[in-house]
Amino acid sequence: MGKSELKTQAKEFIENNRAGSLATADKKGEPHVAVVFCFAEDDLAIYFTCRVESRKFKNILVRPEVALTFYDEANLITLQLSGTAVRVENIEEEQKILQKLFTLRLNERNWPTPVVKMYESGATNEIAVLKVTPTEMTLSNFETQPDGRYKSFYHTII
Repeated sequence: MGKSELKTQAKEFIENNRAGSLATADKKGEPHVAVVFCFAEDDLAIYFTCRVESRKFKNILVRPEVALTFYDEANLITLQLSGTAVRVENIEEEQKILQKLFTLRLNERNWPTPVVKMYESGATNEIAVLKVTPTEMTLSNFETQPDGRYKSFYHTII
């Protein structure tokens, strides 16, 4: 499988599994993991929102290096990445990303996320839009064939 095809597959995987586990660390290196709801662009930049008072946001300010994992339990497929997170400061870009997040659906019961609900209620100064630029990304498939072997294993995308 070529890199272009893998990138397309990774973007589609994120579109179908929008909740990821984001790992950050504070200035002392203490780890923290939180779920974020996000989307990926064609270049595999990943966008999500969070409260500016959240632990993940404060960690990103002092250590922008993050890890993010998506998981499809039904098909035993995961996507892991490491990268750098930055706050989107451009107001036009921020609004464009928020608009896209408003139109995405996980399912009717679980969307919109609490941060989007905060934004809709007027708490705009409490929300940050973040962009993760991956520096490495791996798609792993642990689904087995009838003979018990894995269909495929690790695919390095970036």
